[in-house]
Amino acid sequence: PPEFDPRCREPFLGLMFLGALTKTFDWLGHEFTIRTLTTDEVLGVGLLTKDYEGSIGVNKAYTTAMVAACVISVDGKTLPTPYMEEPGPALLQGRFTFVKNKWYPYTIDYVYSQYLELENTVEKVFDAMGKASG
Repeated sequence: PPEFDPRCREPFLGLMFLGALTKTFDWLGHEFTIRTLTTDEVLGVGLLTKDYEGSIGVNKAYTTAMVAACVISVDGKTLPTPYMEEPGPALLQGRFTFVKNKWYPYTIDYVYSQYLELENTVEKVFDAMGKASG
């Protein structure tokens, strides 16, 4: 029978037990930790970027919103959030506003590239699962 690709075992366990994958990396002397997003968060990104539809900034707004949603921490600290804010649209809006106002485009682009690599790992895990199941 086909064997599950050993390179995908650890990410598979992350998906199975946590429902998400995380990644930590260094960029310009800072340590970033990111994770894959829930469906609700991806939909929230769509709501955040709707005001930019039809403008030249729509792609940058999307990238910025995705980064705001996926970042767990920078140098061990979470992004600023409104006081006592529960997860949801207001929390994501606050994080989006912070990243948009404080981070430079090249940092946003680099963090987003790391997010895309994390999503690529998810695709590889699901592909390996399909091959192992025959």
